[in-house]
Amino acid sequence: METLLASLVDTADAACIKCGFCLPKCPTYRETGHESASPRGRIHLMKLVAKGRLRPDEIYAQLDGCLGCRACETACPADVKFGKLLEAGREQILDAKPLPWLRHLGEWMFYAGVLPYLKRLDLAVDLLWVYQASGAQWLVRRSCLLHLLSERVAEWEQLLPRIPSPRLRQSLREVTPAEGHEQRRVGFLASGFNDYGSAEHGIQPRRFIHRPWELPGGPPAGYPPPLVTPEQGRLRALDAFARMRATEAA
Repeated sequence: METLLASLVDTADAACIKCGFCLPKCPTYRETGHESASPRGRIHLMKLVAKGRLRPDEIYAQLDGCLGCRACETACPADVKFGKLLEAGREQILDAKPLPWLRHLGEWMFYAGVLPYLKRLDLAVDLLWVYQASGAQWLVRRSCLLHLLSERVAEWEQLLPRIPSPRLRQSLREVTPAEGHEQRRVGFLASGFNDYGSAEHGIQPRRFIHRPWELPGGPPAGYPPPLVTPEQGRLRALDAFARMRATEAA
């Protein structure tokens, strides 16, 4: 029986030309420098699995290490659909090497029982905030307790961002009225995790559009004078903020 991966590797969606444009876009390749941790290398490995030259479990680490960000797709001149290949490759790996029952249960509880329900997600984030604010996180890390239970859980816990307080998260209202005369409305495409785990980052741009004459961290060079009115400075303020964010990301 032909697998989904085998049906994709000979199509245009998998026509990698090995140009390497995806390499600087891939965070795991930039971190490790390994070809097998790049989109180009992973596609090659998946093709070998589809043709029977490698067992699926032999490329488990390479596909499991992919973040699935699909930044490589934006750089690919051949329009390779890496996301589709990754999903098919992971599906074939899981068929050949099922997850341990405890991890399978945990993922099922999170993805099916918590993530789709905002109230449950709110409660989970509140519990994480209590875990950090109460000092329990410091104690757990000092005691290395999680390493005794599971190395993977300990690694995940190390990646946990600082959770904003419930009051700060509640301050991110769905609609923030303008100060003074409203000229335009700006919409944010925010995921649940953007408002839960990155509330502090979400407040700055919202406040900046709400009060464009107040730049976070002070005005950059060339910014309009502090006494500029919202009507005069709104577009220039947004341009300055975009340049500032682009400089930070570079």
